[in-house]
Amino acid sequence: MATTLAPLDHPPSRSPLTAIRKIFHPSDFTPASEVAFRHALKISQVAQAELTVLHVAQHEAAQWTEFPGVREWLERWGVIPPGSGRDALQATGLRVQKIIVHSSDTVRACLHYLDRHPSELLVLGAAQQESRAPWPQFPDGAAEPRSSGLMTLFLPDSGAGFVDASDGAVQLRRILVPIAARPDPQRAVQAAARLVHTLGLGAVEFTLLHIGDESTLPEVQTPAVPGWSWRYELRSGAVAAGILEAIAERIPDLVVMATDGTHGFLDGLRGNVTECILHRGQRPLLAVPGDTRP
Repeated sequence: MATTLAPLDHPPSRSPLTAIRKIFHPSDFTPASEVAFRHALKISQVAQAELTVLHVAQHEAAQWTEFPGVREWLERWGVIPPGSGRDALQATGLRVQKIIVHSSDTVRACLHYLDRHPSELLVLGAAQQESRAPWPQFPDGAAEPRSSGLMTLFLPDSGAGFVDASDGAVQLRRILVPIAARPDPQRAVQAAARLVHTLGLGAVEFTLLHIGDESTLPEVQTPAVPGWSWRYELRSGAVAAGILEAIAERIPDLVVMATDGTHGFLDGLRGNVTECILHRGQRPLLAVPGDTRP
């Protein structure tokens, strides 16, 4: 059973919202990767951000023609005229670079690149770890680069997303943010707000979901932005089941979750609550590391 609370008397966040400026998308040239690329491109286009598309060639001979076409997508969305050249692309302020890396270990290759070229957001299709460029788990106890802690937008196996393929319209109006005392819920709130701010969206409803009662509801600060509304919802029972129940009822456009650790995108591919919500909830999910290292 769900209980909706009136907005609590928490002070609004004084942390300034900054747009995402560097986006990283590892592409394996599969349909799952294409959905992720579409979202990475749209966010980059709106924010005039830098987008890096990297393909890790393991055994196959990768061809540059296999990379998704930036101009083709922008023409389809009406951002640039049909048949446009490079000048039209440059006029959008969007900067895209495509890179091929040869390695037998996709994860390590991506982490190595990111450690030398830091990014702010990684965009990945959840089904990509089952493709011809698999996403193996990073060995427990191994030293991980700091880059493994960046926030990651996962697009579900179903292909559902919030960027329309036909015209590039962004449908991001309802966001579900599960919160608990741990991992740090403020990081999830801030990440959700930052993505919406980057996309320049106005009317957005954020639901802060807590599995528990009011006595265990953590205190968070929420940005006071015109058109944004924040509300709190309580549910009882097991954590994963409660979140999945809320997703089924509310059908959010995006779920934002803090992960318990510093593994970043790897947390979303392991056997934890985040992975359960990602694969069973079948909604876009933004995973935010609950802790970061200096």
